[in-house]
Amino acid sequence: MRFTCTQPHIALAVSMVSRAMAVRSTLPMLEGIHIRAEGQEVYFKCMNMSMQIETRIDASVFEEGVVVLPGRLLSELLRRLPPEEMEVSVDEGNAATICCKSSRTTLQGLGADEFPQMPSEQGEDSMVLAQKTLRDMIKKTVFATASDETKPVLTGALLEVEDGAMTMVALDGYRLALRMEQTDPASPEQKAVIPAKSLNEIAKILQDEGKVRFSTFPGHARFEVGDSCVVTRLLEGEFIKYGQIIPKEHATRAHVKCADLTSSIERASLLAREGQNNLVKLSVSEEGIAITSRSEVGNAFERVDCDFEGKELEIAFNAAYLLDVLRVIEDESIVLDFNSSVSPCVAHPPEGEAYTYLILPVRIY
Repeated sequence: MRFTCTQPHIALAVSMVSRAMAVRSTLPMLEGIHIRAEGQEVYFKCMNMSMQIETRIDASVFEEGVVVLPGRLLSELLRRLPPEEMEVSVDEGNAATICCKSSRTTLQGLGADEFPQMPSEQGEDSMVLAQKTLRDMIKKTVFATASDETKPVLTGALLEVEDGAMTMVALDGYRLALRMEQTDPASPEQKAVIPAKSLNEIAKILQDEGKVRFSTFPGHARFEVGDSCVVTRLLEGEFIKYGQIIPKEHATRAHVKCADLTSSIERASLLAREGQNNLVKLSVSEEGIAITSRSEVGNAFERVDCDFEGKELEIAFNAAYLLDVLRVIEDESIVLDFNSSVSPCVAHPPEGEAYTYLILPVRIY
């Protein structure tokens, strides 16, 4: 194999696919980068048994071929090469020689015959949406996925397309995050639970402009972004019927400016996190939302104005769970609905159903 291309192009491609490169794998092959030169393009691929990322670049290919090169070494070498034209050649023993300006480095590679591959065909039913939209949906839900493996299906987010709406839902037993976007009514119905780790890597690839094509097929989901493709395994198991746990009514409602509430809870949490349970207490009334926290080193009091309706209420939360929600909301104001001091708080926009967040309280005595 022999081809030439510029250092910035190959470095960017290697950096992208390396997101799916295995670390300290029992299969040394997975710690490498699969490189294939064909036609006038070079394809790069990594996979870690859960996710596979592939991308391609234009190149001058003089001899087609395929090889697996050590991923960490190749990545570090490319970052240190000048932004000049470079040549990569691979001999019959899979030794790759990389030349760029006055630099000449040889890396011993592996044959690519045993490199595992995920199925990469496009699903029969696919849909197209804006990259920015999908990135926003991931950002505003994936933080609520479970971090432990007690219920593996909750370590991912449910992506559901139904009745002209695309919904992403994540929950971990303490909070729920839901983001919904209207789609083409003709979009095919889809349902997949995608691992949070895969979604985080997909979000890093997505841009402000352009489209992404999404499709599912048995056990996998495929995301096509420009010249790149991400295939991820899906999580097995029945996802919780989230619609049944979101309260439909409320006894107390507060309409509050998001920035004011966020900054107040951030200040109160400075003392709350010094305690054992990181608690902040909210007292909701016509006078506003009073936020208090206390620990052995002191106490804090904040008050935020709000439009109030219903019954007065005192309720406590883990400050971190509240802030996780507030920090991803970009609206100027939000609505908080409550029923009792032991029932979840539901946060949603003043108008529409673009997002819904549910946060379980902490019982106070």
